[in-house]
Amino acid sequence: MLEKTRDSYNVDAISQALGRAAIGDRPYAADTWRQVRAARQSLAAGLTRLGFMVEPSQTNFLLARVAGQAPRSAQELYAYLKNQRILVRHFPTPRLDDCLRISVGTPTQNQRLIAALGEALHD
Repeated sequence: MLEKTRDSYNVDAISQALGRAAIGDRPYAADTWRQVRAARQSLAAGLTRLGFMVEPSQTNFLLARVAGQAPRSAQELYAYLKNQRILVRHFPTPRLDDCLRISVGTPTQNQRLIAALGEALHD
């Protein structure tokens, strides 16, 4: 029965212990949340400057819609970024096929992503 009801994103005992310790360290958690919020805001601004429509988010990722007049589709941008070793998500399904799901990274990672997208859209 345990195997049949296991969550698809199962977490091992070591990860659970680390998670409990991290949650117990509220100052560290609060600082991490602050950093993610700042990085998310900066990333959203960078994506908007490139012409993406960015959905409001309270999470550690953004949903960025590729503008209709963009020279490359979301699928093409996904492939371009993957070739640059920058991983984002693309869902080839109705209502999401023109979007990229982008996890908020460090400021350096986010700057690299913005630069790569700028190159992809303007080359």
